[in-house]
Amino acid sequence: MVLFFLLFSTFFFTKTQDYVEKLEKILLKKTNIVKHLKLQLEAFKKKLEEEEELSASIGSSRNNSPASKMSPPSSSNMLR
Repeated sequence: MVLFFLLFSTFFFTKTQDYVEKLEKILLKKTNIVKHLKLQLEAFKKKLEEEEELSASIGSSRNNSPASKMSPPSSSNMLR
């Protein structure tokens, strides 16, 4: 009876240990995936901020250009 208990407990421990090791590997993979996604998100945010700054500078330079300060042509001049 004691021998059976020892064999069973050894078998059970081995299966449990295998299960725990598999879970640890899965969690490690998931953690690495999340880390990679965070890096990609940070790169995306940085690129977005750069593009917003460029867009704002282009918009402000257009608003300050001589062409933007000209009055639009009157409709009577367009008919001639």
